Amino acid sequence: MTFTVNLIADHLGSDKPSVMGNEYCVDAALLFTVYHTADRVTAASLGLSTISAVVITGVSLGTGIDAVIDVSDDASGTYDGESFKVLMYDSTVADEVEISNAANINDTTIRVRVWGNL
Repeated sequence: MTFTVNLIADHLGSDKPSVMGNEYCVDAALLFTVYHTADRVTAASLGLSTISAVVITGVSLGTGIDAVIDVSDDASGTYDGESFKVLMYDSTVADEVEISNAANINDTTIRVRVWGNL
């Protein structure tokens, strides 16, 4: 993916992770321009050292595109807590296949909320 991570400011104007119980929470907008199947969003790019949970809170996807979060490690298929991947699918076909590597998806934004530790 060719993308930019933009941390979203809260109601107090802070775009830093904020404490929630024993973890920190941060909102981010991921702006994609080109989809690469191997790229991952890292904890460090969000101001965190580890990631414990990720949810999609908003999208501005092109027609016929669905998005899901994959938190598993590419190598072993287990959760590593260091990064996550946004998978995008073509919903115009019956089997919803993943979008082609290096597909141009101009200005597609995925908004996420991420929990983890500093």
